[in-house]
This record gives sequence, C-alpha cells and structure tokens, in this order.
Amino acid sequence: KEDSYATNRMVQIASEIGDKWLLALLMFGPGMGALMNGDYDEAEDIARKNLALYEEIGDQIGLTMPLIILGHACLGQGEYIQARDYYLRCLNISEKVGFYFSTQTASKYMSKVALGMGNLQEAEQYLLKSLAISKEIGFIRDIVNLLYEFARLRAAQDDPELAVEFLGLVLQHPLSDHVRWMEGKLSDSANELLAELENVLSPEVVTAALQRGRNLQLDDVVAELFGSQTPLEH
Repeated sequence: KEDSYATNRMVQIASEIGDKWLLALLMFGPGMGALMNGDYDEAEDIARKNLALYEEIGDQIGLTMPLIILGHACLGQGEYIQARDYYLRCLNISEKVGFYFSTQTASKYMSKVALGMGNLQEAEQYLLKSLAISKEIGFIRDIVNLLYEFARLRAAQDDPELAVEFLGLVLQHPLSDHVRWMEGKLSDSANELLAELENVLSPEVVTAALQRGRNLQLDDVVAELFGSQTPLEH
C-alpha cells in the first residue's frame, strides 16, 4: 500500500509539472501490477496509454516496455496472434536500438506464442535467439528457465525422453526455485511437465533420463543447442 501510494503521488506530481518522460516511466509499475493480478483489461488500458505517451515523446527504448505488457496480457488470455504482433513489434524496435533486455524478453515470449500456435520450428529459433542473449550477458537464471522451455518444445516434437533429460538438469539446478512473472516457480512448472511425461514413458525410461539430465553440464547443453541450429531471421 505504501508503494502504491508513493507511485500514485509521483504520478500526480509528474502530471502537475508536465514531465511526460517521468509519467511514462511511472506507468510501467501499475501496468505490470494489473497484469500480475490477472486484470488484463486494466493492464491493457494502462499499457496503451503508456505506449501513446512514449510515442509522443519519441522514446524508442521506452516503447518496448508497454509492448511487452500488451503481449503478456494477450498471451495470458490465449490471444496468440495479437500477442505475437506486440512481441514482434517490441523485438524489431529493441534490436534496432540495441536494448538487450527487451530483445531477450520478446524473443522468449515469441517462442511461447509460436509453441502455442504449433509453429515448432519458429519456437526453436526464437528460443535460440533468447538463449544467445542470455548467454552473452551471463543471465544464468533465464538460461535455466529457457531449458525448461526447450523441454516443452522437445515434448511437442515427440521427443519426451530428451525433454525429461532437460528437466533433470533444470530441477537439480539451484536457480530452479526462482519465481517468474505470471508463471510461478520454475521448479513447479518443471515438475508439472515431468508428471505429464511420466504418463507416456515407462518408469525405467523416466528414471534413466532424469539421471542423465542430472549429470549434464549447463554450458555443454547450451553449446550443443547452438551447434546444430541457425538463429532466426525475422
């Protein structure tokens, strides 16, 4: 409540003094808060106003933030085509201005959209794009998260055994306990996927695949993922 009061007060001050840049910056918090609470209409309303304000002041980096929120709101409602449009616009802008955060984030969620739409090759290519940036900036937490996404993809590609191997690596990693925006704890999601895969594989196969995954090295798996793939040109 104190944080909300402080933000609202700062918004009031920014409006009174006509500081559009500060006002645009402050709008991200309420938009993300509405999104986290599942109030997608409110999140979209704030994000659209935020987007218009950034367009007015010509802040290209700032533009990417409400675009991400709009993409998230659409994705949360299963509106894949609309989500893809927002994420792709965000990705194009962020790559143009060299904003790594939004490039990495938009690529990750483009892969989720592609997987949801059944475009498995596109999903893989966007995962690799996000993984490349995560590796370059040393974002280990998201590398582990992306391996979970690769497990989802391998399951969709009818390779459940390899998916279980990835889950074995994810679940034994200490960073699997981190909580993601909108998606909860990574280890919970990994265990849910594992339970699904246990329904299609024998217990012996699952146990062996998990053990192989626990013995894998994160850097080796990342290198192997890059070794046989070509990054996406969109």
